[in-house]
Amino acid sequence: DSKKKRAEDSSAKAEKEGALADAESELLEQTSEKKDREGEDMANKQYLSKLHADCDWNLENYDSRKEARAEEVESLKKAKDVLK
Repeated sequence: DSKKKRAEDSSAKAEKEGALADAESELLEQTSEKKDREGEDMANKQYLSKLHADCDWNLENYDSRKEARAEEVESLKKAKDVLK
């Protein structure tokens, strides 16, 4: 009777150890995936921050850039007229 009980206990212990090993393996895999996602998230945040700064600069300087382009077009027209 006790021999059978020991065999069952031993079998249950082996199953639990196997389940624990599987759980630990899954935890390591999940931790690694989380670190990868955090790295991607940080890169995306940096990209968005740079993009936002570029857009802000374009908005702030739109009028002066528009004026400079208009002056350049006018200068090209005058140069074209001189060459005719």
